[in-house]
Amino acid sequence: MSLAVTVDRIMEALRECYDPEIPVNIVDLGLIYNVAIDQGRVKVKFTLTARGCPAHELLSQQVKDAVAKLPGVTSAEVEVVWDPPWTPDRMSSAARERLKAQEEGSGIQLDFDPSIFTRMANASPYLWPTRTLRPTRLATRSSSSSTSSTNSAASLRLPGGDPAKGSM
Repeated sequence: MSLAVTVDRIMEALRECYDPEIPVNIVDLGLIYNVAIDQGRVKVKFTLTARGCPAHELLSQQVKDAVAKLPGVTSAEVEVVWDPPWTPDRMSSAARERLKAQEEGSGIQLDFDPSIFTRMANASPYLWPTRTLRPTRLATRSSSSSTSSTNSAASLRLPGGDPAKGSM
């Protein structure tokens, strides 16, 4: 059984990427603005929570690596965009719940250690752990089933993107 490269598969892989200061994946944070697929070539446009984010390079590499390892992907390209600017309104309800629970100390365990990034700053990126960034998922995570396109070219424009400003 051949697994086609689909937007859904890419978005699921990107759920393994985390901003080192926020224990929520970049998909639920609303950082992914566009995913384009053309015969195995994938381009992801994403933003960061703030300009000058010190995790810029780390997140870019995480995104590229997560996409590149998917079967059927022949190349992965990432682009950080600033328009439209990210706001907390872009976060999913699961992300809001997780951050609220963290603030309130509600007993939900967060398997997240931001200090790992301090140690990683002085190490070669090839020595960085790949699984340390994954917090425990909330049991209330909504599940949505959607049908993915398996055409040779597919694109997904997420809310907040502006097709008039040079989409892929």
